[in-house]
Amino acid sequence: MRTYLFNLRHERRLTQAELARLTGLGQSYYHAIEHGERQQNMKLSTIEKLADALNLPVQTIINAETDYRARALNEEAYK
Repeated sequence: MRTYLFNLRHERRLTQAELARLTGLGQSYYHAIEHGERQQNMKLSTIEKLADALNLPVQTIINAETDYRARALNEEAYK
């Protein structure tokens, strides 16, 4: 799960449906991204949409996504 997205969304007091609407993504598609089921390597266009919707610099999302991917790779290595 992309906990950083969950936390950012909750800090902004947004539901998944609300954030999905702000980004132009479908709610079920956003849910799958947040839960790590879609876009294993998140597209830059999605990162840009999220940063815009959450009023954050793109680099903030890129850094969080980089950390997420590193943890996921590390966990995979220990399976």
